[in-house]
Amino acid sequence: MKDEFYENNTDDSYYFNFHLAKNNFMPAHYHKSTEIIFVRQGRVKVIVNGKERILSAKEIAVFNRFDVHCIRGEEKSELYILVFSEMFYPKLARGFVLENFLSTGKNTEEVFSLLDYFYRLRESSTHMMQAGFIEMLLGILYASYSVHEEKWDDGADYYIKILRYIDKNCAEALTLENIAAHFGYTKHYFSMLFNKFTGMHLREYLNRLRVERVAMYKKEHPDESISRIAFACGFNSLNTYYRALKNIEKDNIKSGNF
Repeated sequence: MKDEFYENNTDDSYYFNFHLAKNNFMPAHYHKSTEIIFVRQGRVKVIVNGKERILSAKEIAVFNRFDVHCIRGEEKSELYILVFSEMFYPKLARGFVLENFLSTGKNTEEVFSLLDYFYRLRESSTHMMQAGFIEMLLGILYASYSVHEEKWDDGADYYIKILRYIDKNCAEALTLENIAAHFGYTKHYFSMLFNKFTGMHLREYLNRLRVERVAMYKKEHPDESISRIAFACGFNSLNTYYRALKNIEKDNIKSGNF
């Protein structure tokens, strides 16, 4: 393991976090959710996938899924930090990502006005308001800056490769045995490795990922039966899906995510 860590608490299906940070420091980490930082004032040092940049006021950094990133704000710096799960991503934007570093542009003032406005409403915001905020924000950013098809660097560290592989193939019959074999590990070593860097067992991780996919598909295809969706997302029975959903809801209530 290297110094970066997997921030798995941000990978809940409806994860949304928007706050104002001062003199922020966050060591190298990564997660499946998208994170965007907006420098409100001062200077912030950002490192993402080994690329380093000093950002000034009104500049933006985007951390796409599984980007390893580190943030260190100088004294008197302020930045908005927005982290949101795949569930919030507009359908038209999926599969395309922004560059990691965005300089000021023609719509920068509108972006920061939107951030200031939503920040005042954050404590009373609903899922619908949060989704609308992200859709409008991404709409402005995608129209203002260049986007490209999401591609993953083959040189990524092995544990990020594993998470990406599972993310891509979660609808298949994944097991400890076949994933371990794919990466050249024994079943027991892979189990220990996975538990160590995710903080959960493979079955729990897969269930969370599949439940999220079910919710996303149901949102986009409301007339489709839940059983067909559950099977298409990797569950082998409807009972397995409901049991996984119930367990995740219990965990979220305990951790205060609901």
